[in-house]
Amino acid sequence: MTECSVTTRRIRVAISRAVLGLCLTFPAGAVQLPSDLLPDDPPWILPSAKPLTGLEHWQLHGLFRQSSGGGWALLSIGQVAARRVEFDAVLPGGIRLAAIENEGIWLQRGQARAFLRLGGTLQASVVSEVVTDASPPPAAPSATCQQYLSGGVPLEELAALGVCPPGITD
Repeated sequence: MTECSVTTRRIRVAISRAVLGLCLTFPAGAVQLPSDLLPDDPPWILPSAKPLTGLEHWQLHGLFRQSSGGGWALLSIGQVAARRVEFDAVLPGGIRLAAIENEGIWLQRGQARAFLRLGGTLQASVVSEVVTDASPPPAAPSATCQQYLSGGVPLEELAALGVCPPGITD
């Protein structure tokens, strides 16, 4: 009886190893979302930033950037002497100092914007950069969103599909 149970156990172990070996060849961790719960809306197409014109004679001489998002820039317009401009200040022509970065500043008027680098080079528009304003707190996730999150679907995928609001923490 002992010899038979040992042989049976060895056979079961060998079969289990073979089945596990076959399963390892398939992708692991894939989650299939039911298509009837996916949004039918077409993906959002965000407009590119409009270039801000009229800055040919602007010169950025220096800047001070705070980690909290504030700071100031030393800026001259045309032949006028350089002056200190605070973050979020409105400049001539309704242009606002929208952001301060390590290499330069973002200037914005309405939807048009431009990046002025230290030393004076001007980029009329950079699509990959986004000037963000203070946004309201993220919306609470829906029951469908919470269901998928508890099932192991990554939050980034659910936000990209529009099932979960962006910016929530899981």
